Amino acid sequence: MIRFVCSSNLFEKELRNIMDFEIDYLSPTEGILYIESDDRNQLDLFCVQMAQEKGITLTCLECYAQDELTTKALSFAHRLNPNKVHRLSTILFIAIIQKNQPLLDDMISFVRSISPVLLDFARAYIDNGGNAIKTSTHLFVHRNTINNRLNQFYDETKMDLRDTENVKALEIILNYQLYS
Repeated sequence: MIRFVCSSNLFEKELRNIMDFEIDYLSPTEGILYIESDDRNQLDLFCVQMAQEKGITLTCLECYAQDELTTKALSFAHRLNPNKVHRLSTILFIAIIQKNQPLLDDMISFVRSISPVLLDFARAYIDNGGNAIKTSTHLFVHRNTINNRLNQFYDETKMDLRDTENVKALEIILNYQLYS
């Protein structure tokens, strides 16, 4: 999922000429793009091209859901470096370095919203490099239990830990929460 903010929705017609995608507008200037992961680099070039040729600002954020954390991360990315496709993990890391308090507060709120059992599971999953077999051994549970917990974690947070980018973002969030 790619959240975006743009200065004009005129980019949509131009983008359709180069790739297939689905789009959901959340407002006249914000929305969600659903593209193939192979098209990410092409989208990044498109953002720069739109700014240079048409004067249209298009900032994108690869994220896991439409929630307060990703909304603030997109806004921060747009102020930080528009006309680019950003990764959530990178934006969260920069927010920590720059001490962006609204985004940091949302990171803490995100962690607090996760049930303790799933939070312990997520920490173990991250500590084992996102490897389900190692995590099952570490937690002394069956491999199917890990799959069930991954599904439960997704249901509760909308963050799919089978995606390595989401694991990176969660690791940053958990480390910030642990050491702040």
